[in-house]
Amino acid sequence: MPAAPKAADGSSPVPPASPVPPASPVLPISPVLPSFVDRPGTGWVSRPPSEEPRSAGPYRLVARRVPGRPRIGVFLGTAGNHASHVLLRVPGSLDRDTAVGLLTTEAEALIRIGAAHAPRLLGVSTRSGTGWLATEFLTDPATGEPADTLRTRHARHGSFSRERFLSVGRQFAAAMAKAHAEDLVHGTLLPGSVLIAGDDVRVAGWTTASVDGESSPLRGMSLQPVEYEAPELTGSPEGPTRASDMYAVGSLLLAAASGRWGTAFSSTAVPPLPGVPAEVSALLADCVARDPAARPSADELLWAFDPANRPALPALPAVTLGEDDGGRSVRLDVNGPEHGGIGPHGLVRGGSDAERRALLTGVVRRLAESCSPDDLTVVCAGHDAALPGSPLAALPHTGWCDSVGGRPARLRELTALLLRERRRRGTAARAAGLPRLLVVLDDFDRIAGSEEPFFALAEEVRAVSACAGVHVLMAQHTGRSPLVDLLDPSYTIELTPPRARLRHGEVPAVDFSPVRADGGPARGWDHGERHAHGVALLREGRAELALRMLGDAVTARERALGPEHGATLASRHEHARTLLALGRHAEALDAYRHVARVRARVLGSDHTDTLDARQQAACALGRLGRHSEALTLYLEVLSRRERVQGTTHEDTMRCRHDVASALRSTGRLTEAYKVARETYRARTEVLGELHADTLVSLYELAHTAAGTERWEEAAARYGAVAAGWTRTLGAGHADTVAAGRNAAAARRRAGGPRTPPGPTPGSRP
Repeated sequence: MPAAPKAADGSSPVPPASPVPPASPVLPISPVLPSFVDRPGTGWVSRPPSEEPRSAGPYRLVARRVPGRPRIGVFLGTAGNHASHVLLRVPGSLDRDTAVGLLTTEAEALIRIGAAHAPRLLGVSTRSGTGWLATEFLTDPATGEPADTLRTRHARHGSFSRERFLSVGRQFAAAMAKAHAEDLVHGTLLPGSVLIAGDDVRVAGWTTASVDGESSPLRGMSLQPVEYEAPELTGSPEGPTRASDMYAVGSLLLAAASGRWGTAFSSTAVPPLPGVPAEVSALLADCVARDPAARPSADELLWAFDPANRPALPALPAVTLGEDDGGRSVRLDVNGPEHGGIGPHGLVRGGSDAERRALLTGVVRRLAESCSPDDLTVVCAGHDAALPGSPLAALPHTGWCDSVGGRPARLRELTALLLRERRRRGTAARAAGLPRLLVVLDDFDRIAGSEEPFFALAEEVRAVSACAGVHVLMAQHTGRSPLVDLLDPSYTIELTPPRARLRHGEVPAVDFSPVRADGGPARGWDHGERHAHGVALLREGRAELALRMLGDAVTARERALGPEHGATLASRHEHARTLLALGRHAEALDAYRHVARVRARVLGSDHTDTLDARQQAACALGRLGRHSEALTLYLEVLSRRERVQGTTHEDTMRCRHDVASALRSTGRLTEAYKVARETYRARTEVLGELHADTLVSLYELAHTAAGTERWEEAAARYGAVAAGWTRTLGAGHADTVAAGRNAAAARRRAGGPRTPPGPTPGSRP
C-alpha cells in the first residue's frame, strides 16, 4: 500500500480530494486490538485488512469470532479512532429477506427489553446489502476479557457460591420477566445466551425471537439442544411460548447450580442443590415440568429469587354480618393474622338450608362487590341444585359454581380444579401474582356420607387451604364432617335463628342479628359499571370474564330500563361481540340479529345503530362460512350507509372494505379488486396513507392482487403495508412481520428481485 501523503508541515495525512460518503468515515489504519484477540481458546481472531467485508456502516471490522453462527458473521468493530469496541452481526451470506428478518427482530427485542437486561443496541441498518446490527461488547470490567457465558463461568471458576447463584438467577429471571411483559419469547435459550459481565447478567441471542405472539419463520436457524427444549416443542409445528422459555430457564439454572451440563432434568428427579433456598429449588423443579401449565411464570421465579421485592397479597375488605344488641355493626374479616383478621378459614353451622345459604351468599357478594375480579376468584360447590342458579353463579369473580350431590363426575372435576390451584399457588412466590381464592362449600356434611370421591376432595381442600391467599368457607347442617376435622377452621358462625353467634379463638363470642343477603354492599356494581367493565375486559383479551360481566349488564339493564332501552341494546351488542371473539359465531349471529330487529323497530331501519348491528351480523355470517349471505347483507348495509352517512364517512368506508373482503371470499376477484382499490383511494384521501384503516384496505388490495396472480403488484403492496406498519406498529409487530412474509412470498412467485419492502410504485393504485 503506498504511503499516505503528508501535509506541508508533515504532521498529519492529507484527506483525499474526492468526497467521502458519510457512511464510510476515515478509519484508523492500525486499530489497537484487545489482548484476547488471537489468544488460543478465546474464539477471537484478527482479520487481515483485505478480508471482506471490511466495514459495517461506520464500524471497521477488526476481529472475527470463530466459530460464529452459521451464515451470520460475528465481528468486533471500532468507529473512527475510538479505542472501544462494539459487537457486530453481519449476515453476509444470507439472502436479503432472511437477513433483514433476523436483524429487525433482534433490534426490536433489544429496544423493548432495554440495556438493563440485554446488550445495549447501538445501531442497525437494513438499507443496503444484507445489513448489520451493532451492540455493546460485554466484558468483565475487572479484566477486560469477554463476558463469560453461564457455562464458561462455571468451567473457569467452578461452582457458584450461594450468593453468586442467587444474583445470577435473579437477574436472569428479571430479564425474562421483562421480555415476556414486552410480548417477546426468546425460543432458543442456551448457555451462551446468558452473559455474565462482572456482577451483571444480560440475555442475548434474540434474532429468532417470537414477537407479539408471532413465531419467527427463521427459528430453525437457531437450533436448541434437547436438554433445553421444552417437551411440547419436540416435533411440533407450534412455536415457542413463555412456558417453553421457562423450561429452558429452569434447565439452565439447574445445570449451573448442579454442574450437570447436558442433562435433561425432570421435575420429579431434581438433583440436590446445596445452599439454594427451598422455594427457589421448588420453582426450578416446576420449571422443568412436562405440563406447560405447571411451570411458573418468569415473574414468579423472580419473586422466589428476590422475596424482598415480592408484591404483598392485598388484604380483603371486612364485610358486615349483622348488628349486635347495641345496634353496632358486626363485621367479618376473613384475612389471616398477618392482616389483622380472624381467618383464613371459617365454618357456618346450624340453621335451615335457606338461612345458611343466605348468610354465605351475603358474605361472598359483599366481598365480591368490594373487590375487582383481578383481586378475588370464587369457587362454589354445594349438595343440591340451588347453587348453579344462585346470585353467586352470576358474579364475575366466580370461576366455578355447581352442585355435586349425587354427581361423582362433578366432584372429581372440582377436585381436579383445586389441584390445579394448589399447584399454581404452591409457593409464596407463585401466589403473589394471583388473585386470592375463596372456596365456598355448602352442605358438605351431607356429601360426606354419600359420595366416595368426597374424601379425595376433602384431602385436596385441606392441601389447597395451606397455600397463601386461599380462604375456605364451609357450611354444614349439623355434626362434624371429615373435612372440618382436616381444615380446623379459625372462626365459626353458629346460626340459632333469629340470632347468630361469631366465635374466634379465645375471644368472647359475639351475638348478632344477620343482615339479609340483599341488604346492600357499601358499593354496588350498577349496570353501567358492569357494562364498562365488560367492555374493558374484552379490550384486554379476557373474553370469558367479559362475557359474564356483559351478560350481567344485559340482565340488570333489562330489569332497570327495559329490554328495548338503548343502553340495554348496547350491552347486548357488546355481548354479541364477545361471543364473536370467543368463536361462538352462531350465537353471535342470533344476538346481532335480535339487536338489529329491536333497533329497527325502535330507532328505524336507517339508524346507524341498526346498521352497526346488521353489519356485525354479516361479519358473523362470514365467520360461519356463509359468504354469499354475508355479501348480500353487506351490500344492503352499504347502500343505506351511502344514502344516510355519505360515501366518505368512516362507517361507510369500513362497510365498503367488508364488501371487498366478502367478494374475495366468494371468488368474485375482479369485483373484489375494484372495490378494494376504490376503498383504499377513498381512505387515503380522507384519512391519510398511514391511518390504520387505510393500511388495512391496502392489505386487502394486496390480498386481492395476489388472488388474481398479479404477483409484482401484490409484492409491492404488501411491502408498502409492511413499511407503513413498521412506522406505526413497529418492525417486530406480528402484523408487520406477516406483511413482510407475504411480500417475500409474492416476490418469489413473481420471480423478481428480492428488494426490501417499500412504498408502492406510483403511491396510488
